[in-house]
Amino acid sequence: MTVSTPLFRLSGVSLAALALAGAALLTSPHSALAQAKEPVKVGALFTTSGGGAQTGLAALLGAKMAAAEINAAGGILGRPVVLVQGDDAADTTQAVTETKRMIYQEKVHIMLGPLYSATTIAAAKAVMAQETGVTYWSFGTSAQITVELASTLFTYGPGSNSLADAMLDYALDIKKSKNLAILTDEIQNSIIVIERMKERMKERGFTNYTIEQFAANAADMTPNLLRVKAKNPDFMLLSQTFLTDTAVILKNMDELNWNIQAAGNNGVAISYPVIAKTAGPSAIKRLVAGVGIKPFTYCTGDALGTSDYAKFLVRLKAFEPKMDPATQIVNVAEMYDELYAAKAAAEGAGSLDGKKMTEWLENNSGKLKLLAAYPHLSKTNHFLALADSLTMVENMGDIRSDGMLKRAGC
Repeated sequence: MTVSTPLFRLSGVSLAALALAGAALLTSPHSALAQAKEPVKVGALFTTSGGGAQTGLAALLGAKMAAAEINAAGGILGRPVVLVQGDDAADTTQAVTETKRMIYQEKVHIMLGPLYSATTIAAAKAVMAQETGVTYWSFGTSAQITVELASTLFTYGPGSNSLADAMLDYALDIKKSKNLAILTDEIQNSIIVIERMKERMKERGFTNYTIEQFAANAADMTPNLLRVKAKNPDFMLLSQTFLTDTAVILKNMDELNWNIQAAGNNGVAISYPVIAKTAGPSAIKRLVAGVGIKPFTYCTGDALGTSDYAKFLVRLKAFEPKMDPATQIVNVAEMYDELYAAKAAAEGAGSLDGKKMTEWLENNSGKLKLLAAYPHLSKTNHFLALADSLTMVENMGDIRSDGMLKRAGC
């Protein structure tokens, strides 16, 4: 969920005071001691060019902010953090090449990225599956990202099954759909989501649904929508990979004067302002919900500005006062979390060795204090965000002044 706009409306906090506090930390004895020791090299391989750059640039901001805070507090194991940056341009071949550079030439101790499922899986098969002594941290959501694929790879996710469950439960339990339409692209992760939905609908005895597949990045979805419209559905779920596809679907629905409501996945919630700008004010009204991060939401009556996330937003504004309003804040927070999780693992294990850090995480994830997840890591699960970290969010264009979104059903 993109919540950058409220950052510029936060009140009651002196950003100048925060900046002065940060400067004091940077000159503290802890910081000076850390700077005198050999640095901990952290690879930051993100998509910072091309179509996926919004996510990558947000992740880079999160990594920089976490590194600055960690260094001000004494570093990792008393050693300063240095980011080694790379760009995979969302290309699997480039992701493999850059991962090899990070591991074998730069000799990083911790590896943030690649971010996307496809680039992560490619790099995992080529590099991460080897005994490199490094922990890897991704945003990939594919069910193919497993402990068996790479034993020291962790990802925020959320996993495909968790996304599918959140969307389907919203359609059937909150919107009370009796005739459901599901639109999906042909990309592997979307297919996995749809298969999970089919399993769940079978378990629930729900049979009145239509699934329509479209080609990703198509310029016109009207033929697909007309086929679905003929089935007279009462609600629609969108399982899409690219933001442009969501905007095209909404615009085509508007052109057809079809006023059916729709809900989407986590990409919809993260990038709602961008989708709204592209689709237009009339079309966007049909998009009523998306999968959000539960700790970033509120129910009626929840206190204003008291959550860890709201406090993080204040610090973020102080750290990057000229931040682009289109920044995907959830991705900033998730990468911020991942570097802090790596720090906790290294210090908990007393080592930067990937196996030792992994063992600590698998046995101590309850000790992690993350912004965007309630982690339940184990020897069989390396996804930080599972179903209990997710919720459906509504009124995505109406963000509370402390950056929180309205949780559906409360």
